Amino acid sequence: MKRYGWVGDAMLNLIGALRAKRHVNLTWCGVLLAVLVTTGCGIPKEMYTDVTRERDALLSENRRLAAERDDLKTESAKLKSDLAEATKARGPLDEKIDRLAAEKKAVSEERDQLKQRVESLQGQVEQLTGDNESLSGRVESLNAVVESLKQGAGSKP
Repeated sequence: MKRYGWVGDAMLNLIGALRAKRHVNLTWCGVLLAVLVTTGCGIPKEMYTDVTRERDALLSENRRLAAERDDLKTESAKLKSDLAEATKARGPLDEKIDRLAAEKKAVSEERDQLKQRVESLQGQVEQLTGDNESLSGRVESLNAVVESLKQGAGSKP
């Protein structure tokens, strides 16, 4: 860091402090420098030029940051609006989800009941199939008896 005497160093410290706080208006610093230069307080021309250049750079950065802040505020407002719309649209969707969950539960219960009914019917079919085989055997046995009775009746005149 260049040394410009106690007044110059104080001015540089002041500029550094102001730079650390970007929200501070820096134009009064330029006015202060102009007053000090015009009163002849012994600030070298080189220091004045450096400080003025730095002030201009900081003012330019301040304007850029202000524009960026405005853009971010606009974007933030749009995002808040989008969030409000999404929240508003979510209500009916939550209701639909609840309704579909209830329908799913009802369908699942009905499916379970139908599954039990099918299993019951399959058991009945198996039982009837077994009964049918048993009846078929009995019918064959009765047919044999009838045949033997016919043959026995046919041999007796």
